[in-house]
Amino acid sequence: MNYNQILDCLDLEIIVINPKTYEIKYANQKYLDKHGIKELGLKKCYEISHKKSEPCKSTEHPCPLNKTLRNKKKSSFLHKHFDLHGDQYMVEVSTIPILSLDGNVDLVVEKVEDVSERQEQLQLMEQRAAVGIMASAVAHEMNNQLTGYKGSFQLLLKKAGYEDHNANIGALTRSVENLERLVKNLSNLGKPLNKEMQLVALDCIIREMIDELVLEGILKYVEIKYHFESKTPNIYIMPNYIKQVILNLCINSVHAMEGSIEKRLTICCGLQPDGEFIYFSISDTGCGIPNDRLNKIFEPFYTTKEEKGTGLGLWVIKSIIENHGGSVTVESVVGLSTTFKLYLPLNMQA
Repeated sequence: MNYNQILDCLDLEIIVINPKTYEIKYANQKYLDKHGIKELGLKKCYEISHKKSEPCKSTEHPCPLNKTLRNKKKSSFLHKHFDLHGDQYMVEVSTIPILSLDGNVDLVVEKVEDVSERQEQLQLMEQRAAVGIMASAVAHEMNNQLTGYKGSFQLLLKKAGYEDHNANIGALTRSVENLERLVKNLSNLGKPLNKEMQLVALDCIIREMIDELVLEGILKYVEIKYHFESKTPNIYIMPNYIKQVILNLCINSVHAMEGSIEKRLTICCGLQPDGEFIYFSISDTGCGIPNDRLNKIFEPFYTTKEEKGTGLGLWVIKSIIENHGGSVTVESVVGLSTTFKLYLPLNMQA
């Protein structure tokens, strides 16, 4: 058995590429079958895997081969490739350089692993765990809120004073808002994660959501300042989930700024210096978070807002961003401001 026969037995797509021309010099049987190729000829990798007429060079579509050429090291990215039927599938592409005696990259070996099923299984496990916690939270909060309803209605029946009516109706309204947020979070986490990926301009999604919150009155008395970089590339995200993140952050900020004379949100968006992540941040002029609480705020059921909080808003934010392959950081100065900064990877591209 020769090396070609060994490579043909692997359940991985293996190709060898000329890095100067992008021509495929060798492809194992798995790769040929996946893309319906009988004769390799002078085909280029991007023509087969991405159905493109030119190499993948933009920051919106990072190419591991190009990165390997730059640093002469192994590189990996998540991509979406096309099969012979034109259907997309999620893959992990790893490129390994073959160096010449003078240290230049002569050839590049590309290993392509279909990770669609693995990602779905991992996401399903995460979702089941998340839904379990959320369902428990909903039951707990609904019980508390319904107890509040009962007490408030009893007071309304006993007292006919106008002020008392206003106070109790206000309490009922806040309870309804809490329940609405909990149910919305639960329904969102129960949906498939990888079916709604769309290539969008993140700054447009942010502006769209902020405009909705202004129209709804949530940010009616809040000054909004934007600082968006002009050449931020588009990114694959699930827009409705990112809107949920923005909503939760804005609600937190509004509550934090209730006692502030100056109510202002500063929203930034741009490309990280490493070129691999897009960030956006939301800063408020609220009461801030004490240092001893910062490491707890992303835990489920932990809240600093007493009767107004469910303790799930920030936990949901962290879950959504991590499901995108990103991360969240927070900085806060008590009595001055709080800034949440979120990072989303560019390597989740088609």
